[in-house]
This record gives sequence, structure tokens and C-alpha cells, in this order.
Amino acid sequence: MYAISLLVKNGGVVIVTIPKVRPDAEVMDVDIDADDTPDFAAEKILDELAKKGMITIETGDYSPEEEERVRKHLADLGYI
Repeated sequence: MYAISLLVKNGGVVIVTIPKVRPDAEVMDVDIDADDTPDFAAEKILDELAKKGMITIETGDYSPEEEERVRKHLADLGYI
């Protein structure tokens, strides 16, 4: 618990998976199903952190301007 308190106090995000362990800080509960894959469970946690504004998730999508530059470049190269 001491390590958790220090991490939270210094701006860290702590994921506690031990039942009935609660740090002395803001707690975020995320429902993880026993059938969830580790990747899916991680996505759920990251989505909740993003909803709270604690992290930003970059989608990797192109902006319309970037997409137009890529299309132009591909056209200049003769691919499209």
C-alpha cells in the first residue's frame, strides 16, 4: 500500500487487481470479465483512463489533410 500511495501522490496511475485493496486516492473501477483476453482487458482500462482525461489515445487515423497528401503522393508515383 505504501508504494501505491507514493506512486499516486507523484502522479502515477496504479492498477490494483487484488480484491479488497483500496489505495487512499481516487479509485476507478473497470469491469473486467473472466473471459476477456488480456488485450481486451487492457483496452477497457485505457478507454476508462482516456474518458477521465488521464491519457490520450492516438487512433493513428489520418487527418483529411494528411490523407490528401498521401493520395497526391501515391498519384504522383503512379500507384493510383
